[in-house]
Amino acid sequence: MDISALIRPFVNRPELARVLDEVADDVRLKSLYELGPRDMAKLFDAAIDNEPLTLDHFVPADTPTGEEVVHDGKNSLAFFRRFQKRFYRPGGAPVLWGYNDQPLWQLTGPGYFVAYGQEPKEVVFDYGRVPEGPVPEDWPSLLPNKKGLAHFVYEDLKDVVRRVSNLVSVGRVYRRGRPRDLWFMLVRDTGRPTFTLPYPRP
Repeated sequence: MDISALIRPFVNRPELARVLDEVADDVRLKSLYELGPRDMAKLFDAAIDNEPLTLDHFVPADTPTGEEVVHDGKNSLAFFRRFQKRFYRPGGAPVLWGYNDQPLWQLTGPGYFVAYGQEPKEVVFDYGRVPEGPVPEDWPSLLPNKKGLAHFVYEDLKDVVRRVSNLVSVGRVYRRGRPRDLWFMLVRDTGRPTFTLPYPRP
């Protein structure tokens, strides 16, 4: 399904959200994987006028305790575009824990982050913070983002993320508080996997 007509020349936010939430999982994912950097940039800018994005978007409130929620993703890099972000809701704190499941994890580390809300409408993935307690048993070893190559990849890095639809979000990368020309799309896994990682998990 080609959704470019809902993005160019202007983003039709309500219709795009409706279409993305109503189509089959595999169609939704394939449509978003076909978007290029300019489309992602337009979606990010337009999404500031959408409904607020909350942490429940990434881990729904009815998710069983201790269960991870996976979001499949595509970024605007020239290579290694496909990835996953995996989220977990720790008890007693208004944050989520997460890490990046991506092809270079053996070199860069898992890229742990803490997700929290940012007024008025956004969620931030903060790589300057890492989970403060035990992570799920099947997640990679908890490592800070200051060692080895992780230092160059994640130092002073934050992702600012906005809502596109009930299942889709769009983000932009910020380093030292300044926006970079790097964007990404995320699609929450609804329990019917449509995506196979082209590399081994950590």
